[in-house]
Formats: sequence, structure tokens, C-alpha cells
Amino acid sequence: MRMFKNLKNHSTHAAFGMSYRAERAKKWYYSYPINYINYSLYVNKTNPLKYSKREQLEGYTVATWGPTNMSKTLSGFAELIPNLTIKIFPEYKNVYKMLDNGRFGEKGAIYAPDSNAELSIRKELLSNIRFAGVDKKNIYYIVFVKDTTPKSYIYKFNEAILNLYKNGRMSEIYNSFSKQGIIAKVPLKNDFRILSQ
Repeated sequence: MRMFKNLKNHSTHAAFGMSYRAERAKKWYYSYPINYINYSLYVNKTNPLKYSKREQLEGYTVATWGPTNMSKTLSGFAELIPNLTIKIFPEYKNVYKMLDNGRFGEKGAIYAPDSNAELSIRKELLSNIRFAGVDKKNIYYIVFVKDTTPKSYIYKFNEAILNLYKNGRMSEIYNSFSKQGIIAKVPLKNDFRILSQ
């Protein structure tokens, strides 16, 4: 992806919406969290699945898109579940339509970020898809290239984010997004911790 290339060649000094990985923290500083999503399962309304654990996906066909951290998460646990078939598409738009039309069979599902799914289902007027349950919470951060960003700047930046959270301004800003159809979730109090970096 272009964003990763730009961070690597230093034509970009920061990037928004990155999840934490220890190998990334060797080259980037991480801010405090800025929002989060839930990797979730969505199924056709005829499917009674109430998802609570990965073992329930035995015999399923689960679709997602990628390559992304999300598709890597799905691929990683799919190896441990018997008869779980995964389908990874290059983009998300047609994946929802395919589930809505029953193209993945009786035991078909989508592994998707809840914010993306809710918007897509609503925007495309898809009436045959429902939420089945959360698999994993994924927290997003802003990253800064260590080679070009002083650590003192990260401290000041994190202080500003924490102030926005504490004084309620972050919540106000995110609520204004929802009026535009954008779903952004304010991180929870226990999400605000210094990451190993």
C-alpha cells in the first residue's frame, strides 16, 4: 500500500488509523488510541448463528477482504478450525452483496469491522444481513516515523489526545461525525496506556 511505502521512504511522517504490532513499533512511535472497531461476524438473516467463539465457525465459509490486519487475523485462526473455508477479496463492496444474496451458502459469513459493515449495509440497502457477534476489538492509533519525529513531540501529542478525551471534546467531535454517516468510537478509559515502543 502507498501509505506504508510513504512511511518507509519518509515522504510521510505520520499515518492515521494503524493498529499496534510489535514489529511496527521498532520503526514507529504510537500515539494514544484514537478510536476502535470490532472485528465481527455478519451472516444472512436465515442463519441462526449467535457468535461467541471461533470454534462455532467449523464448516463455515467466511469472506473478508485484504490483505489487511483483519484478513491476516482471519487466516491465522482459520488454520485451527476444521473445515473453515475463507475467501479473501480485493475490496469489500461486493462481499456484502454476495452475502445478502446467499452466495456463500447456508453457513456463510463475513468477517468485517463493525463500523464498515453498518455503513455498507445501510448504504447499499441490504436487507438480508445481520450482526452475529464480535470476535475481536481492534484499537487504532496514529503512528509517527521514529527517524523523523522527536520523542518529545509524541509526549506532547499524547497529552493533547488525553486532554481531548478527558474534557469530552473527543466524544463531541466523534458525535458530529455520526451526523455525516461516519462511525467513530471513542476509546475506552483502559485503552489509554503507553505501548511498548
